[in-house]
Amino acid sequence: MTTLAAILTLMSLALRFDEGSAIQQPLRGRDHRRPRPAVSIGAAGDASADRVGRPGRHGEAASGLTQPASHYRSPIRRSHCGNVSWGILQHRLQAARGECFGAQDLIELAALPDYYNDDYVLLSDIMTPAEKTQAEVAYISRMLQVGLGTRILDLGCGYGRIAHELALAGAVVTGIDLVPAMIEKARSRAERDGLSIDYRIGDMVRLVGLSGFDAAIMWFFSFGYGDDRNHAKILKAACGALKKGGFLLLDQYNTHVLAAENHPSLVDRGESLVIHKPVPDLEAGRWGVERVVVKDGTIHRSRFSCRCYTPPELRAMCLAAGFRDVRFVSEESNEYLPASRKLVAIALK
Repeated sequence: MTTLAAILTLMSLALRFDEGSAIQQPLRGRDHRRPRPAVSIGAAGDASADRVGRPGRHGEAASGLTQPASHYRSPIRRSHCGNVSWGILQHRLQAARGECFGAQDLIELAALPDYYNDDYVLLSDIMTPAEKTQAEVAYISRMLQVGLGTRILDLGCGYGRIAHELALAGAVVTGIDLVPAMIEKARSRAERDGLSIDYRIGDMVRLVGLSGFDAAIMWFFSFGYGDDRNHAKILKAACGALKKGGFLLLDQYNTHVLAAENHPSLVDRGESLVIHKPVPDLEAGRWGVERVVVKDGTIHRSRFSCRCYTPPELRAMCLAAGFRDVRFVSEESNEYLPASRKLVAIALK
């Protein structure tokens, strides 16, 4: 009996040792599959839920719904995580993702002067002939009820194609653009025609000292460079520059319609040959163009990429920026249709 009792005691101690060490050792192979408890699903907009799939701050479920998940495979082994919690890991991943987007944002903005240069201006008579500009200015004036003394902020004004014509119609115009060469050309043209237009080199995110405008416009690929966070800041800055009751008018192209027209174009200027190649990314909701200029025996390539939002996306961003209401139309009619080539948004502050 004494021998049997000693054997049972040793077996019991061995089992306890195995159980204790199993907690300390990393889970390997199929051993790390274990039952997963029911996960609480936080209701949308419920402040008691820290995030979807996590209980409220005080341990209670954010809603009455639970989702059973009997087994799951851990994506990261404990030995690789150490004492770092999932919350900290997610925070680090989001921070790294944000840094990547920020870097990409800077890359895209830094590339704009390489695209919007002398070649762009020389091609303007083909891309935006005088009759097209006059039609667009008439449309903008009608939508914003532009009259004598109307204060208009042209964001992404370029070389002043729209701003110049609005000033001729009697509006008081301020133009902002990131590319110094474009502002220089806009100023020269305004001075030549005797117009007083306040052209400034600047970022649309930082509209320092600008306020009380009757309307703001972002027209013809002026909005959409960089990432969504940058665009949200631009909309907020534009809203801040308007007086109460002011309007923001911006246009965006329908990427699906443009994709159906996806074919390169060739322009022979005699002294130069220019190729425009569309670069669509429908999954990311972006539209870009690569331009190839062959001149004096050299080849110069440049490109841009512009985010094109859907009406629900743009509405949510405008409302979050401080606008009270947003309506959508097209240049062809008073409503935006799937076949519309361009989306026009009118936001009321």
